[in-house]
Amino acid sequence: MEKPFVLICTKTLEKICLLDLRKKSNFDAVIRAVHAFEGIGIKSNYEDPFSAKFQRTKYETNNPESGLIQSLDRPIKFDTQELVALLRRHNARGKDKIRRIMSPASMQNLQKSKPWSVETKPTKPIQIEDAVIDKAEVLRQGVLSWKKVAERVGKNPNSLRSAIRRKSKAINLLVKV
Repeated sequence: MEKPFVLICTKTLEKICLLDLRKKSNFDAVIRAVHAFEGIGIKSNYEDPFSAKFQRTKYETNNPESGLIQSLDRPIKFDTQELVALLRRHNARGKDKIRRIMSPASMQNLQKSKPWSVETKPTKPIQIEDAVIDKAEVLRQGVLSWKKVAERVGKNPNSLRSAIRRKSKAINLLVKV
């Protein structure tokens, strides 16, 4: 896991600035300040590693290795040269990417979508009882239109038609197995 914060301070541990590597910063000015003060860096999960409560291993009285800061939570110290290299790496991030070139025809296809309306809003399939579906299939075989079948069973014609289609797909899958 990448530690997001870099605390930059002097060799006597006086704070100069705090950088959040997840956000865009003026790395050039920070690099100049690091050179001017011969700063060191402390990369950590916490904004202030001097007052942070680190996660520690379980404390046992017989074991001198217990109660130590967990390795994932341990801050990393950088000297001036290592800190400058780290800041330059973050400053150059993403500049090696080549922009994708799209044809004008493709750009014309990218249009803002229309807002949802009652007619175009997607909905979940409505669950219709098997008895109603069976009755609708019998009426449909009697050469009635979907609209008339839906009126007789009291459902929406599109919902009824899609429910019958889903049921027939399920039956076809069972037959293939």
